[in-house]
Amino acid sequence: MTHAADGGGGAEGCVEQAVIARYRLTGDGFGEPGDRAAVRAAQSLVSEAIEEAGAGEFDGNEFGGGEVTLFAYGPDADALFAVMEPAVRGLPLRPAQVVLRYGSVSDPFVAEARSVVARAGVACRTAGVTSWVQPRDGRAAGDGRLRLGRALPPGM
Repeated sequence: MTHAADGGGGAEGCVEQAVIARYRLTGDGFGEPGDRAAVRAAQSLVSEAIEEAGAGEFDGNEFGGGEVTLFAYGPDADALFAVMEPAVRGLPLRPAQVVLRYGSVSDPFVAEARSVVARAGVACRTAGVTSWVQPRDGRAAGDGRLRLGRALPPGM
């Protein structure tokens, strides 16, 4: 599978989309042992869910600077997030943010949806806010439209 980071589509000419989930770890650096164990368990669930649904692939994680980032790629960021969502919400680390990228990372006009993941058990209306990040040069998305990504339901 060709990753968005590689800048291009696969054999079918399809540009991969991405779901990128970032979590704050306990302390600085690589987090506490319990943080790392929770991430390993969550990424195992994410990987299995993506594979079972045929929605793309889980590409791994990156620890450092007091954060961990999980990366997944597929042809449809919304479908990919739909299968990842239970595991993403189940990871107890907060604050957390999920980015749905609707195109290649090398495309300066790609639209992104950003959603905050609220703490488990906290009802917070702002938790489901999706905001658009304009392309780096401030112009509209390549097709002139910004597509609405799935916002996380309030209180989740």
